[in-house]
Amino acid sequence: RGGELEYLGRLDDQVKIRGFRIEPREIEIALTAHRQVREAAVVVRQDGGGERSLLACVVLREGAERPEGTAMTAITETLRDFLACRLPPYMVPAFAFGGELDRLANGKLDRRALARWTPIAETARAVGAPRTPLEELLAGICAEVLGLERIGLEDSFFEHGGHSLAALRVLARVR
Repeated sequence: RGGELEYLGRLDDQVKIRGFRIEPREIEIALTAHRQVREAAVVVRQDGGGERSLLACVVLREGAERPEGTAMTAITETLRDFLACRLPPYMVPAFAFGGELDRLANGKLDRRALARWTPIAETARAVGAPRTPLEELLAGICAEVLGLERIGLEDSFFEHGGHSLAALRVLARVR
């Protein structure tokens, strides 16, 4: 129109998180290659502090129950290891499991509803409860920075969504 360019947005779903350009569909394809995964959608979540992270909403195949307790940890670790062999570390998401992916009336994925799924890290029982007031304080700081209800002494900060910037926030709070 009259020599003007009109920008209408991206044609793909590429997102930028902590300086990395990520195509969620690439992660979905890698996840659905796993024999236990029937369907997967990867969305971007934003915590209370505005920090963005990837969340894989996963529907397991027929016969595989929604994981609970230690089974939840096992399937999460299995999928994390599976993706770690196929994708760079910054593309390995947190996981949430459900019976069906949320869809709009037209059958498309409801990505807003999927972003509200609760990641396993937030529902799993923290391993190794703090034993001293100092451990309790440190675990509380880590949980707050990660946007979790609680975190155990033996939980991995990085597997629960931590990264270098979050670690610096923890260090600043500790000081």
